[in-house]
Amino acid sequence: MLCPSGVVIINKPAGSTSHAVTQGVKRLLSAKKTGHTGTLDPFATGVLPICVNEATKLVQFLALDDKCYQATVRFGSETDTGDVEGDVVAAAEWEEVTPERLRRELSHYCGEIELEIPLHSAVKVGGRPLYFYAHRGIEVKELPRRKSLIYQIDLIDFSLPHATLEIHCAKGTYIRSLVKALGRSLGSLAHLVHLDRLQSGIFSKSSALTLETLEEKVRDNPAALEEVMIRPADALPMFPSLFLAPHEVRRVRNGIPLHRPPVQCASFRDQSCVRLLDEKSGGLVAVGKVKNEGIIDLVRVFFGAS
Repeated sequence: MLCPSGVVIINKPAGSTSHAVTQGVKRLLSAKKTGHTGTLDPFATGVLPICVNEATKLVQFLALDDKCYQATVRFGSETDTGDVEGDVVAAAEWEEVTPERLRRELSHYCGEIELEIPLHSAVKVGGRPLYFYAHRGIEVKELPRRKSLIYQIDLIDFSLPHATLEIHCAKGTYIRSLVKALGRSLGSLAHLVHLDRLQSGIFSKSSALTLETLEEKVRDNPAALEEVMIRPADALPMFPSLFLAPHEVRRVRNGIPLHRPPVQCASFRDQSCVRLLDEKSGGLVAVGKVKNEGIIDLVRVFFGAS
């Protein structure tokens, strides 16, 4: 049985890299290609959407999705990596941290904020990724900073020296940096001891499978793969849909931009992208971008995607 194209939601275990999990899915499904939509650190767990075969073309869109995390923080120390896998480099008192103070401080971190990029990251400084300097013990005098968007932070549990937070944020937010800044603003220090991604865009942990469960399902019933795999057409519900007649499907798959009367495209002009679907099968033919003249430029074209 040929492996179909689609998205499988994996519950990444602690201790595995996102790349290793992605390759594990590739081997398990005998897929030609796979790709994930956003790296989780090895110690982190939770939602890791894996795009399979033609659906790997979805990565550029799904990587932009908002995320939701549950983060467990330990007050009283910082590590060189910002998380539990690093060495403690500084210590401080933590007894003055209270739930009330913590909630007040959390409110200051909602909205657009600026966070320091961790030293153990792939962001480049001087032409080299920051982890290059970290692994060689080379000092970086001033770490770059990046704007991040935090929608909401809730205190879920509090038992000093630990606290558990639920964080809803935009892509590219370094939770390690958020925790480090939070500890300092409370007059203490802090690092991340556990991180669990609860949601990535429309994909939630409730629908995520472990690699072991996926293997069992496929081994016992290969047809069950289609039940757990999300069709490419269903993975982009944030984009409005246009249905294509058979002759339009052929033209689009030959790389020819779609022409529609401007009046038909009027309601789509302010959208970032549009799903172009086969009116017969409902399958994803392409992702397009509507222009004012009624021309839909092709951003990505899909072959054999359902």
